[in-house]
Amino acid sequence: MKHLKKKFVLHFQFNEKQQKEMNQIPDAREEFRQLPDSEKEEMNAFLFTEEGEIFQAFRYRANGKTIMIPEPNPVVIYFDSARNYSQQLKKYREKVFENARSFEENFVGVNGDFYWYFSMASSYAIFLFTALEAFVNKSIPPDFEYRREIQDKRVELFNRAQVQREIQFLEKVKSVLPQVKGKNFVSEFTHKFEYIKKLKEFRDEVAHTKSYEGGPTANSYENLYVMSLEFEYEKTLLFMRDFINYYEPGLIEECNCGRED
Repeated sequence: MKHLKKKFVLHFQFNEKQQKEMNQIPDAREEFRQLPDSEKEEMNAFLFTEEGEIFQAFRYRANGKTIMIPEPNPVVIYFDSARNYSQQLKKYREKVFENARSFEENFVGVNGDFYWYFSMASSYAIFLFTALEAFVNKSIPPDFEYRREIQDKRVELFNRAQVQREIQFLEKVKSVLPQVKGKNFVSEFTHKFEYIKKLKEFRDEVAHTKSYEGGPTANSYENLYVMSLEFEYEKTLLFMRDFINYYEPGLIEECNCGRED
């Protein structure tokens, strides 16, 4: 997979008619500068380009000056970071096994190659699952109310903030997201969802790394390292793309700039 097209939290492309209408709006920059800072902070910031694009931006004060930065979509950034790591993993995995065939002569190679391999594998797991979590939480509307049926035909209600904080990930994916979107990836693509569950298991092992003591010379992290060598990185990345684009078509989109990275 090539690198991804940049996406933003809010971004529109005006047509020619809309651009002409925008150009007729009086310039209010001077009036804005005269407003108290407290009023300015309550306003949303938008950036307009000469090509007729508008971006939502956030403010940051640096060196005594307030600057505006277009607000990127973190889902795409996290996903693209995982994609970048996945491209390097295959090369380093091959090096590990190539050097291991002559281990006695190439101990340094085996050690160094696996060191960097696992570094990239764990970063891949963290970033890809973070992209998934960010996407699910972003998909919940501000006024959404999740209804969970419990014993005796009673129902628990959760608002958006409660869903984000209190509902476990698998329940969000299996129940909350289908209520929000009106369709269910899990039931339609069960085999693909199995890879997403394995991603969660891998991420959990990395994020909550535990030492398993079996004796004074036990391989405390062997299960984690074996998991990293056997994980299906490329296929999982593609199925994650399918999951996100199933609910928000085109969000994960390869860039057509011509670069092959």
